[in-house]
Amino acid sequence: MDKLFKKITVVVSSLVMMLTLSTPVFAANTPSIDKDAPKTGSITITKDGAGFTAYQVLKATQNGDAYEYTATDVFKGFFNNSQYGNYTENQIKDLTTADSI
Repeated sequence: MDKLFKKITVVVSSLVMMLTLSTPVFAANTPSIDKDAPKTGSITITKDGAGFTAYQVLKATQNGDAYEYTATDVFKGFFNNSQYGNYTENQIKDLTTADSI
């Protein structure tokens, strides 16, 4: 009887731990794209005597109420390549700062 009680206690304790340690995962709300949203933008960089080059790494395609990002043909070899850090397209598109890498 004592062994049965211990087994039941272990099973119940395990179930309680599994249920309390699990965290529900919810999809992030995708912000709506307003039909009047700007189609173009600009970046201003000011540094005397310096030259800057901009590269399009990802293409943005509107898909319903959100944008879908894919690598440009020139940068397809960059993603999932161990020589460059093995980054995925999703890791790059989710960046908000350079410190996020």
